[in-house]
Amino acid sequence: MGFFRGGAWRTSIFILLGLLLTGCVVQSVTEPHTFDPDLEPTPVPTAVSVAKPIYTVARGTVSRLLTLSGRVVPAQETAVSFGLNGVVTAVFVANGDLVEAGDLLAELDTSAYLAELKLAESALTVAQARVTAVETRQANDRRRAEIALEQKQIQLDFAIAQAGGNPTATQQMSIDLLALDVELAQLDLDELNAGVDPALLAEVDQAQLRLEEIEALIANAQIVAPVSGTVVRLLVAAGDNVVAGETAVALADLTQLEIESLVRDVDLREMVEGMAAETTFASQPGDTYNVTLTALPPPYGTAENLEETTARFAFNNPADLANFALGDRLVLELIVAQNDDALWLPPAAVRDFQGRNFVVIQEGDTQRRVDVQLGIEGDGRTEILEGVTEGDTIVGP
Repeated sequence: MGFFRGGAWRTSIFILLGLLLTGCVVQSVTEPHTFDPDLEPTPVPTAVSVAKPIYTVARGTVSRLLTLSGRVVPAQETAVSFGLNGVVTAVFVANGDLVEAGDLLAELDTSAYLAELKLAESALTVAQARVTAVETRQANDRRRAEIALEQKQIQLDFAIAQAGGNPTATQQMSIDLLALDVELAQLDLDELNAGVDPALLAEVDQAQLRLEEIEALIANAQIVAPVSGTVVRLLVAAGDNVVAGETAVALADLTQLEIESLVRDVDLREMVEGMAAETTFASQPGDTYNVTLTALPPPYGTAENLEETTARFAFNNPADLANFALGDRLVLELIVAQNDDALWLPPAAVRDFQGRNFVVIQEGDTQRRVDVQLGIEGDGRTEILEGVTEGDTIVGP
């Protein structure tokens, strides 16, 4: 009996728990719903269709520009260098100085050459003095020989006259001896007329050449302005060791200026002397000036004196030079290709898929894809060579 009563008790407990759970569910369904925005899920917005851009095929100028950096330089520089190695003892000019042709610009230490110069001058003086002494002595000896010859000739003429047409043996011997004396006197005179010994003259010539060599060395130890102009580059200072032939000073006429630009090899291939360009100041964009590409190095141009990656531009209007100074930094826009009557679209209108260029043409309510052939591209325009006509409506991607 005890066990049965215990089992009935447990059954009652399960029934009561079931009623409680059922009541909770009924209450959650039948009670009114209260809106709490913090507990509500965020609704998913409906997708909005984005309109694609529309372009119109236009006709006009399409240019491809090459942008370069440049600086203002003299149109022509004159490089001046020492003619020998040495140590600079004095520099007489500074950057920006105006000089005249013939002005002394700088000089090397010539103390050793000055000592040699004095020795050479002395050697030349001695050699010349010896020649002068010989020439003086020969002049006197020549006169004596001339007198002796005249005396012998007079004696011979007198002996012949005294002997008449039939001289005796004694008279004939005297005549023959006197004839020999005349011949000997003539030989003496001829020897004196031959002049100074060539060996002595050679000593003078050698001394003269040595003097000239030293004078040339001293001259090469100085650099003199070959032309008038402004010192644009001074590359030496007192105390510097210099090498013969290396530029020490560069002179230029600053009324004649050009633009020099360093150009990549890949860009040089597209450039041709005579191309038009515009330039403006790199630090102060604004006014533009027209210039012309005047010089390229071989094999791209004819300027053999230019470095391999250098190009030169000249100002079209000489009056523009007044606005520029040596060393100004500039930006150049060079037209490397241009078509003045081209069909064009913005680059964004042209699509590319696996190397295929095409556009989508809108024709009423329909669209069709058309392959296009492209030409020049630049300045926000792409030239269309084939595939479209002027006025076509193009749907962008």
